Amino acid sequence: MEDQLLRLPLHQLPLLLQSLGADPPPPIQRAGEGPDRACGRAEVLVVEDNVMHARLLQIWLVDLGCEVRWAADAEQALALLRTFRPRLVVMDLQLPGMDGLALTRLLRQDPALAGTIVVAVTASVRDYCTEDALTAGCDDFVAKPIESEQFTALVARRLGGEA
Repeated sequence: MEDQLLRLPLHQLPLLLQSLGADPPPPIQRAGEGPDRACGRAEVLVVEDNVMHARLLQIWLVDLGCEVRWAADAEQALALLRTFRPRLVVMDLQLPGMDGLALTRLLRQDPALAGTIVVAVTASVRDYCTEDALTAGCDDFVAKPIESEQFTALVARRLGGEA
């Protein structure tokens, strides 16, 4: 079910609801504010076509101290990646047009992005989906519904911090 794809901690609900009243999420530049920021100011690209999911992922990532940019599809992601070199990409596998697996394969062919960490997220629960993501070049795989604690721990571990 669409409304259960991401599980939201109750204290984050006001931020999510407030963000849904606006246009698609802009880049968030609040990284590093406050104590206990597990990821420093790591730059992250969220590639997610669902605005609500993108915003929720941004909230979680900003809570870790990341600077987040968002692309709604592969075309937007490729345009951003011409000048933006994130340490981590959160990649929805089911995108309109080019899917996340094809986009990941493209990223892995670019020497400038070869070291970028790619975490696949999808609502598809096919048995071979994890294997497909890893074969395409993803470093990790998270099935939706995403638990915030699991996701933030994974991101913090991948970026060298602790959540």
